[in-house]
Amino acid sequence: MDERFGWLAFPGLIRAIALLQLVFFVMIMLQPNALSAILPDPEKAMAGEWWRLISFVFLPVVMPGPFLPIIAGLFQFLAMRILFLFNDTLEEEWGVLKTSLYVYAVIICQAVALFFYPMLFLMDFYQILFFAFATLQPLYTFLLFLVLPVQVRWLAMLAGVMIIVTCFTHPAQAIPFYLIAYLPFYFWAVPMLIRGTKNRGQVAVRRAKYERAKLPQEDTLHRCLICHRTEASDPDLQFRVAANGEEYCLDHLDDADKSPAP
Repeated sequence: MDERFGWLAFPGLIRAIALLQLVFFVMIMLQPNALSAILPDPEKAMAGEWWRLISFVFLPVVMPGPFLPIIAGLFQFLAMRILFLFNDTLEEEWGVLKTSLYVYAVIICQAVALFFYPMLFLMDFYQILFFAFATLQPLYTFLLFLVLPVQVRWLAMLAGVMIIVTCFTHPAQAIPFYLIAYLPFYFWAVPMLIRGTKNRGQVAVRRAKYERAKLPQEDTLHRCLICHRTEASDPDLQFRVAANGEEYCLDHLDDADKSPAP
């Protein structure tokens, strides 16, 4: 895939987007009318302002307001740092090309969804990236409100609950939007979660067998003289005592060339 699509790789793509968001934050703070130039608008996009199809990507996570601009700027800077974290994590796990393709797919799918439902779900671009990060690093801890430590998985679950609630309260708009906009995440995360659940089950089985095999010999009542298996290493195994007084499992009883003791 690298040979065919390597030209699409954009190292630090999410970082670049985060930096542009900071630039637009400053622009909007200095000139509030600049916000209207990048808001999604299907009619204006069809009239030639094509950038409105993807301009939502550059919307700041925190909008500057007339009050406490320094506080808003601080939170926008923190949001930028979090996007840097998303970028570095995804590129480390997937590589630059796959991360770039994922971001492109997210932008395209959300652009399609926003074309039909503009202005309703502008911040979901960040949430889709967040879900990818949370799937890869569920135990990563954020300081909520800069004080309360919370693992990413709980924040992702809360976001998922909010999506479900939105789908119940606004089904005609929310359900089609989430089906379209989140397609890249579904195609990647759902198979991975299924594989992860299956692998965890296999690991649990192997661990249980390993723990049974570690039981000391004196803790077992039965042990085959030939294969040395015990009721601890194989709970379904049956044992018999041959005429020579030695104990064998049923698989190796014939090897003793004896009949079971009465």
